[in-house]
Amino acid sequence: MRSDEDSFVEEILRSELPRLDQVIGLLWFRDAKTHGSEETSSELLRALESRGMPKQSRTSIQSGLARSKFVSRGKFEKSVRVVHRYAADLAAVFEPFLEKRPVEIQNEYLPKNSVPNRRYYLSLVWQINGSYQYGFYDGSAALLRRLLETLLIDLYLEKSRLDDLKANGELMMLEGILRVFAADKTIHKSRNLLKSLREVKSVGDRAAHSRTYLTDKNDLDDLKSAVKSSIVELVDLAGLTSTATP
Repeated sequence: MRSDEDSFVEEILRSELPRLDQVIGLLWFRDAKTHGSEETSSELLRALESRGMPKQSRTSIQSGLARSKFVSRGKFEKSVRVVHRYAADLAAVFEPFLEKRPVEIQNEYLPKNSVPNRRYYLSLVWQINGSYQYGFYDGSAALLRRLLETLLIDLYLEKSRLDDLKANGELMMLEGILRVFAADKTIHKSRNLLKSLREVKSVGDRAAHSRTYLTDKNDLDDLKSAVKSSIVELVDLAGLTSTATP
C-alpha cells in the first residue's frame, strides 16, 4: 500500500526541483508529520534513492544542507532539521506536491520534547496534540494509552527481554504487559508509576471501548500529571533519550 510519503516523494522526483531541494523537501515532509523530525543526509538519501532518485554524492548533499538557510544542525550526530522560521517559505514550495495538506497544531497537550527522538513517538505526540486541540478527546485518550504501551514495550526491547512480554509467541495486550511489569523485581520503579499507568489505561480503554461514554477535555486535563510522570520515568528506565534539553 502506498503511503503519503511515497506519493509525496514520487511527485517531487517528477518535478524539476534540484536534487538538494528534493532532499530538503523530504525533510520538510517528515517534519510536517512529526513537528520535530531530525534526519541524517544518509537517511534522507536512502529513502529517496530507494524510490527512484539516481544515486547522489553524499558529500555534495551534506555540503549543500550545511549551506542552506532552511536547514540547521540537529541535536544528534550528523542530523539536520528544518529551520521553522522559514516554514511558510518551505510550505509554499512543497505543499503543492502533497495529496493531503498538513494540519496546523498549536496547542500542546504533550510537549514533543518529552519523548524519544524517534519518528513513531513524535508522530504519536503530534496526533495526541492535534486530537486534543480539535476536541477529538476519545482519539487523544486512546493514543495516550498507545504511547505508554509503546514505551513499556521499548523498555523491555532495550533490555533484550522482549520475550518476557510474549505469550504463545505474540506480544501481550497492555493488561498482560502491566502484570509482567508490576511483578518484575529487576526493574526499580517508583511507587506511583503503576498507579499512573493504570489511570491512563483506564481512560484510554474507556475511550476506545465504551459504547456510550464520551471522553471530555476535563478527563484529559486531569490525566496530564499521570501522563507526564509516566513518560519521564519510563524513558529513564529504558535508557532512552528524550528530545528535551537539560
